[in-house]
Amino acid sequence: MIVNTHKIWRPIDMMKGLFFIINPVAGDGKSLRAWKKMKKELEAKHISYRSFFTNHPGHAEILARQLATIQDYRLKTIIGVGGDGTLNEMINGLQSFQEVRIGFIYSGSGNDSKRRVLPTHPVKALRMLLKKVNKPFEEMDVGELHFDGKGVSRSFVNQMGVGLLAEVYYMKERIYASTHHSLIKRVMFMTSFIKVLGSYKPFSLTLDVDGITASYENVWFLSIANLPKRQGNLLISPKASARDGKLNLMVLADLSRLKLILLFLTGKIMRKQREESVNELVAERVKVKTDTSLFVYADGDIMDDGSFRVHVKASSASYIA
Repeated sequence: MIVNTHKIWRPIDMMKGLFFIINPVAGDGKSLRAWKKMKKELEAKHISYRSFFTNHPGHAEILARQLATIQDYRLKTIIGVGGDGTLNEMINGLQSFQEVRIGFIYSGSGNDSKRRVLPTHPVKALRMLLKKVNKPFEEMDVGELHFDGKGVSRSFVNQMGVGLLAEVYYMKERIYASTHHSLIKRVMFMTSFIKVLGSYKPFSLTLDVDGITASYENVWFLSIANLPKRQGNLLISPKASARDGKLNLMVLADLSRLKLILLFLTGKIMRKQREESVNELVAERVKVKTDTSLFVYADGDIMDDGSFRVHVKASSASYIA
């Protein structure tokens, strides 16, 4: 059942079929504040729309799929307001609906400006989106993740990986469940990072990259990026693009704990250390095996563990964010 609906009945033909999905808690309430500004803009311009608020993890995916199913061919565009997880859910919810386009206004925490096409101000972003809504959106790639032998498949928009960062995400979710205060979250993130790092053991990794096998020892983490992503002060895969048909891999290995902390705090690493510890690859298809069971994350969400395969594909839904 679709809930939390708001309607304005002042139809404008060019905006027919425009829907919004808002994650009100994204960015410690930043998303809700952004939506209130956008709502005033829509009302001032007498634009017809419907809005739906998410109320639990995975709800944006359900809403997007339900809207596309119920509206059938009449649904042309869905605009999301939230963070990476909200966009991830919408992309997964609309993978079977090729005619539905996604507009997305980032208002969560930790969204990198390098990944944005739209302005950071929500009203300016909305205005630009409305100008583009009747024009072709630029199609973007997504990563497709499959877990071997489990029948689990999932698309991701920004980044996925395995190892230390997944453990930190897992710890972060457990601690952050009871608070939305940004300062407390930052302190807790650093606490989680240090706590995980203190007992974390590097692992062995085997990759099949477009048919070529490579093995690594003492691995801290593997990142597979479709877009650049900042972790702490470290920008991972800054050259990653969602329009080149490729995924950018980063394997961080053979680095001391102290140097790892400095890397995340400063984002800098000596040239010699980079050559020894940072391995960067570009691929269309990757198969991943580890010597131990590890958490896997995709767009910040913890997923199943085990061996998995990843490939890049053109998104079924074109979108702009």
